[in-house]
Amino acid sequence: MSKAKQIKEASSKFKLPRKLKKAQTKARLKQASEYLWNELAKGFEEAKGS
Repeated sequence: MSKAKQIKEASSKFKLPRKLKKAQTKARLKQASEYLWNELAKGFEEAKGS
């Protein structure tokens, strides 16, 4: 294996966790925003009802 290929593989191993973290953060943000929108919708429904 060439030196460049070894370096490239090593660096890609380090990049993977960062990508996973980004994906997790995105998923968390999406869940949080969906939850907030649901709460807002509930609040509006209650306001309309009263």
